[in-house]
Amino acid sequence: MCSSDLQPPRIRGTVLQEDLVFKRSNFVIAIALLLVAGSAYAPATAATKVKAGASCTKANSTTKISGDIYLCTKNPLVKNAKLTWVWTGCISANKQYNDSVARLASLKTAAATAQAKIDELKAGVAGDEAKAKEFDAKAAVAKTKQDNALAEAAANAAKVTQYGATSDAGKAYQKNVDLWNKNANTYGLALKNFQRAAAALRDKAARIDKEQKQLDLNNQSIAAANVEIASNNDTQKQACTPGL
Repeated sequence: MCSSDLQPPRIRGTVLQEDLVFKRSNFVIAIALLLVAGSAYAPATAATKVKAGASCTKANSTTKISGDIYLCTKNPLVKNAKLTWVWTGCISANKQYNDSVARLASLKTAAATAQAKIDELKAGVAGDEAKAKEFDAKAAVAKTKQDNALAEAAANAAKVTQYGATSDAGKAYQKNVDLWNKNANTYGLALKNFQRAAAALRDKAARIDKEQKQLDLNNQSIAAANVEIASNNDTQKQACTPGL
C-alpha cells in the first residue's frame, strides 16, 4: 500500500467552505471599490448643486431651484453685495418698491407746485376784490351814460318823425340820432370791458377753490402712496431674504 492511499479522503464540505470564503472576499472587495468610487464622485456632485443665495459668476444668468427661477445678480437689499443666486420674486418686489417711491416723489412735487400757485392767488385776492369794485363802479357809470345816449337818440328820432326825414330840421335831428347811437355803442363796449375786468379779478377766488380741491386729492394720493411704500418694503424684505 502506497503512502497516498493512507491520506484521509477530502470532505466535500471543506471545498464548499473554501468557495464561500473566496466569494465573500470578492464581495467585500467589490463593495470597497464601490465606496471608493462613490466617495470620489460625491464631492463633484455636491459642488455642482446650485443653492439659493450661493455665489455665482455669470451676471444675469438664470437657473431653476425647486421650481423657482433665480437670477445671478446682486441682492438689492444687501450692502456691498456680490453676485449670488437671487430669487426673481425679489427683483420684481424691489422694482415695485422703487416705482412706488418714484410715484410718491412725483406726487410731492405736484403738491408743492399746487400749493405755491394757491399761495400766489391768495396773496392778491384782497387787492383784486377792491379793484373789481372799482370796475363795478365804472361799469355802472358806463351803463348810465349808455342809457342816456339811447334816450337822447330816441328823442331825436321822434323829432325826425315830427319834422320829416327830408326836411332840414329832420335831417339835423337824424344826425343827432346817429351821434347818440354811436355814443351808446361806445358806452356799451366800455360797460362790457369793465364787467369782464371785474369778473376776471373775482375769478381768482374760484380758481383758488378749484386748485385747493385738486391739492386735497393730491394729498390723499400721497397718503395712499406712503401706505403702498410701507407694504412694498415689507414684501421686498421678505422676498429678498438672502438664501430664500
